[in-house]
Amino acid sequence: DDDCYTAGDTPESYSAGKCELALRQLVFFNPDYFVIFDRVTSTNSEYRKTWLLHTASEPEFDKDIFTANHEQGRIYCKTLLPENAEMVKIGGHGKQFWSGGHNFAMPKGHALPDTTQLLGQWRVEVKTFMQKKQSFFLHVIQVGDKSLGKMVGSELVKKGDRIGARFSSGTREWEVVFGTDGMASGQITIRENGITVVNRELTQKVTSQKGLFGTH
Repeated sequence: DDDCYTAGDTPESYSAGKCELALRQLVFFNPDYFVIFDRVTSTNSEYRKTWLLHTASEPEFDKDIFTANHEQGRIYCKTLLPENAEMVKIGGHGKQFWSGGHNFAMPKGHALPDTTQLLGQWRVEVKTFMQKKQSFFLHVIQVGDKSLGKMVGSELVKKGDRIGARFSSGTREWEVVFGTDGMASGQITIRENGITVVNRELTQKVTSQKGLFGTH
């Protein structure tokens, strides 16, 4: 009722000669918060790593937070890791499908124009500065409608060999930390009026899927 968690390691999506680990852990907190932790290990410390998020419209930056709209919806995203990351936006006319210094334009006669939202358009890239084999990316995302005037405040949390995020709204505070080595691990803590109502380790197995469409 309070949260949903999933994790997966997908190094096969990248060149075996470049990527050893591509572990993503994603926690959704009802009703509109997401925390995404990515642990990436390359075969060579010189390989620079980039985290990206596509948006339908041009994103706007406010320091380490960017926001974008689509129809009546709005998304905010804050980068907690890497600290002091380089953040750039790519897109707009002639760069809707930009990659490797070239725009891979839609073929002539395509049914949809290349200005169609959700078809290429924009993305934000978060880049590491340090040259090292292992890098961490940590992001907090908040979604809502266009009346959402600002993003909830959030902060980086470090507890021993675990790192994560803490944020609060009204009487509720959410905290999630993730392991930085070994198997996917972590802990969720939720407090209501200062009282801990949820405090548990992230699961290590596939659990019963209750409350999802098509399940009982």
